[in-house]
Amino acid sequence: MPTTILVVDDDTLIRKLVGAHLRAWGYEVATASGVEEALAVLGARHVHIVLTDIEMPGRDGYDLLRILRDQHPLIRAIVLTSHDEVSTVLDVLKLGAFSFVSKPILDPEILAQAVAQAEVVLRGWLDRLASVSRRRKPSGTTAVEPHAAQTPVPESPGPLTDFLLPTDQLVPLP
Repeated sequence: MPTTILVVDDDTLIRKLVGAHLRAWGYEVATASGVEEALAVLGARHVHIVLTDIEMPGRDGYDLLRILRDQHPLIRAIVLTSHDEVSTVLDVLKLGAFSFVSKPILDPEILAQAVAQAEVVLRGWLDRLASVSRRRKPSGTTAVEPHAAQTPVPESPGPLTDFLLPTDQLVPLP
């Protein structure tokens, strides 16, 4: 099953352009022109990643980030914003955004990297949840040994895996 990405922006052109890139990279895409429409999409289908603008008429991207944080904690949110001041970036990160991409998006590879990184983190969380789930019997006791085989997570669609660093190039956080 391909990763599903919801693009939320009041600008029709942004929704179309971002959606076209994501589809070309092999993702399933849904779009919404605002928060209310995004909530309807979230209620109707499974979404893995949300790309959202901050400034929109009515409820804004900050509202959507709060909702995602509180009601959909596994969905990774990436903010698309023309306001990339430090205070804005810190505000969206505090609300649970995984990353942000400045608009206008002059280089689609930056968007591709943000989405690929969010997908890797999401798959890691899903792996961990699946592992915990397999170790529990219906009664809540341990059912599977820690060394038991794990169910593989489907591979990422499209060429976005080209943007990931090999594990021997990762630098540990201080």
